[in-house]
Amino acid sequence: DHYQDGELNKKSQTDYKDGLISKKNYWIKHARDLNNRIDGIGGFKKDAHKLIVMKFDLLLLYMIAYDYDEKLKLIMNILPSERNWNSIYQDVTTLINQLENYNKTIDASNKFKNYIMIFIGILLQLKGIIHKRVNSILQKVIELYIKKKSNQNNEVTNELNNKIIELQQQLINNWSSIITNFAKAQNYLDSLQILIKLFPNTWQKRKSKIQPPTTKLKNSFVPNNDSYYLPINSYSDLNEISGFMYNIIKEFNETFMTENSYKLI
Repeated sequence: DHYQDGELNKKSQTDYKDGLISKKNYWIKHARDLNNRIDGIGGFKKDAHKLIVMKFDLLLLYMIAYDYDEKLKLIMNILPSERNWNSIYQDVTTLINQLENYNKTIDASNKFKNYIMIFIGILLQLKGIIHKRVNSILQKVIELYIKKKSNQNNEVTNELNNKIIELQQQLINNWSSIITNFAKAQNYLDSLQILIKLFPNTWQKRKSKIQPPTTKLKNSFVPNNDSYYLPINSYSDLNEISGFMYNIIKEFNETFMTENSYKLI
């Protein structure tokens, strides 16, 4: 990528870095403000429609912010970290549990029942794709440690070897988690016909071919514009699922729109 190859002059790199900092802080602020609003609602029984939309939007806001943070670390030559993505992974797990618990309290005839099943399936897919992103970071760190070993004494080399082994074990565990989460998602998304029926607009917007992975540093999340192939699968990336999530939650919001409905950021 030309941002990493040094083709930009020093001023351009500084401007780019400042832009990343500004964008990251902008989206973090929006996420924190939204989180405070969510805390004031009081649970799914109070306003399930509004809370579901807000919580999905919150995930998207943090994903945008953390993507900028990851790019910032790359351009500043700071060791990449998976901490932010692991934090979102835990947030997604919490939301899945909340939706499952809420779904148990409503009748089979409730209008939200099928929607919630689909949302849980999508969130399980998101967990799998987050761990894909985490693994790409872990792989970069492993490669950096391997390069670093060549000029070190035995003690430092042994320490780096131990770190590499630990990271490789995390990689293996995460790949197992990816398979598990996608398998669980199938239990909730076993029929595309339900998805097509409930979200016809989102289905119509899909791309007909699997998208090549986006690796360029300059390409950031734009959920309201990111293209996606359906069904989401293990080849999908975070840009794809963010575009899918945005469209599906937007269509859900519009389907049950009221005067008090939340407007997506």
